Amino acid sequence: MVRNGGIEGRAGDRAARREAGRVVLRALALEARGSPGAAFVRRRAEREVERLGPSEERRRLTKLLATSPGEACVRSKLLAAHAAELEREGRLAEASAALIVARRLDRDSPDLVLRAARLARLSGRVGRARRLYARVRALDGGAGRWARLAAVGEALVSSDPNEALTEAIQAAVRAGDDAAAAVGLQERAALARATGDGAGAARDRCVAAFHLARVANTVVPGKAVSHLG
Repeated sequence: MVRNGGIEGRAGDRAARREAGRVVLRALALEARGSPGAAFVRRRAEREVERLGPSEERRRLTKLLATSPGEACVRSKLLAAHAAELEREGRLAEASAALIVARRLDRDSPDLVLRAARLARLSGRVGRARRLYARVRALDGGAGRWARLAAVGEALVSSDPNEALTEAIQAAVRAGDDAAAAVGLQERAALARATGDGAGAARDRCVAAFHLARVANTVVPGKAVSHLG
């Protein structure tokens, strides 16, 4: 009985967190549109968040509700961080929902589109992932750092991921883009490991570590490797 109660309790907690997150996103979306029903939904969102036990997720949702509709840039960044944490927990649908709201607040952000493309790829929505990766390239002029990261993602949904990753890595190295090179190498290492090529995987991981060491003091690369590839 104790074990079952524990399972039920955890399931109830997950449901409560999922519902609180859903209502918070709804409130933010309505506020962004200036909907007359936004105030009502916000009050409900605040109640749902208050019911949650102490947790990092409650803290993130509270921070989102502490922002105002005029702080679109701040909200989009907080939503991106929230989505990244949800992705780490395997809650891909909830992460995608957070990014949808974030992108409404900042439609021309290649960062947000790249994150959405990755989630689409991880969810098996290959067509959508390809369209979003192409959108990243368009927003970045086709040859910037976001475009090079998008090339890594596009490689993973291509007919020959290993060959396409090699091309993406080489392009990143030629451009002096250590972050994109590291992302590509880590993804190629994962492919090698999956096919039983342990030596190839180890080699790519070592070279990726070299590239990461060169950008350890910058802002983008760590984030890129964590959840933009």
